[in-house]
Amino acid sequence: MATLQISSHQAGRLLNCIYDAVINCRLQEQGFALKEAQQAWADKFPVTQGEGGEYHLLQVVFKHLLRITLPKTDYEASVAQKAEFKQLLETIRKLIRQQDAMDQEKDVDTIVLAVQLFSQLIERKDEDDGEGKLCTEGNEPVPAELAGEVAEAAADAGLDAGQLKELLNDPDVTDGEAERALKEAEEGRANSAIWHSLIAFKGFEGSGGRTIKEPFLVRWSGHSVSRLDPTSVAVHADDPSKWRERKARPFATIPQPTDDSGFEEVIAVLDMSGSTQLVFGGRQVFAYEKDAVYSVLAFARKQRLSFTLVTFEDDASIVVKRDGDPLKVAKLLSHMRPTDNGSELGPAVSLCVAMHPLRALVVIITDGHVSTGDTAPLLQVSDRNEVVCMVVAPSVTDNALISAFGDRLTTFQVKPDSAGHALMAQLGARLRKNR
Repeated sequence: MATLQISSHQAGRLLNCIYDAVINCRLQEQGFALKEAQQAWADKFPVTQGEGGEYHLLQVVFKHLLRITLPKTDYEASVAQKAEFKQLLETIRKLIRQQDAMDQEKDVDTIVLAVQLFSQLIERKDEDDGEGKLCTEGNEPVPAELAGEVAEAAADAGLDAGQLKELLNDPDVTDGEAERALKEAEEGRANSAIWHSLIAFKGFEGSGGRTIKEPFLVRWSGHSVSRLDPTSVAVHADDPSKWRERKARPFATIPQPTDDSGFEEVIAVLDMSGSTQLVFGGRQVFAYEKDAVYSVLAFARKQRLSFTLVTFEDDASIVVKRDGDPLKVAKLLSHMRPTDNGSELGPAVSLCVAMHPLRALVVIITDGHVSTGDTAPLLQVSDRNEVVCMVVAPSVTDNALISAFGDRLTTFQVKPDSAGHALMAQLGARLRKNR
């Protein structure tokens, strides 16, 4: 952004505008009623001041891409004739067509071009209120107020403290300070990942069985505004009878392994084989697998249970054994990547058996394309523990794990919905019988 000569604060606002345009149009293409929602928003919050500003230009972009209607203005008539505006629309369309893959590099040049065009077409610049500093070419130290964001980016990229210090480009920052900043960023990211990923085991508590709940929408009762579904309000802004609120209902119940007080530990078995590098729904299979592990980790943290992480490919290893620090485990998990090796589940099962678990929740997270020749002990483990298989795959047809154990173990399929969020679907006769 340095070449555009704009402040970091303004750059953030412009990037948000481009993000809104791309995501809303992408969701509209995927069948969501974003055109109606955006029209309701434009009607409720019209451009009454600041004609020619960022918000106004964004609404003009939506008029051309989503076909919403806007009151005529001189600014719109003028900007729509400019070659830069036509180039902006085409650039946004290009970004819409690109998969938003978590584990793939974004097209930075196209994003910067979109921001540049957007900035050039704004006639009334919003004030920075002293919050923004001019983006630099990197020859000056990173401003203190942005150091935390740089540390988070470094943690995401798997950089060490020395590399973070180079990024900060500040001779006053010591090695110890860089180490502490990176540690805080990793802890914050791990904590966020635990609570904001696929929380498959939310509500996995109660007597007699562990219940997984799913959200659903009902007609708004008129009592709690906090439960209102924002999309229904936006689409039916003038008709409260069509507003909906969010509630939870039981999705499936997994019985306790004994008549005792419940689970005593959690064991997660994670597939890191080469097949988990495949991409569907815009993300690697391994990314969905890690979401599921974070989910199990969140359950262990909430129930204050020890946690064991076993990984497997050609062989298997215990990464963490009966640990009570979920943040430490989450940080280790965040740096894991799939291998190029095979998928032998047997050695992982043997490690689980060797731990002699009793009243444990054992969760196997895999794409299901595993060698099942040496996995018979899995049924032995399930006699005294609860074994759950979470299969990350767009289809479970001809899936080796489902074929071998689908009717004898509690089994879920993990896959994305049309918006790219991870969902769980129940599989197998055993789960249906226990509902």
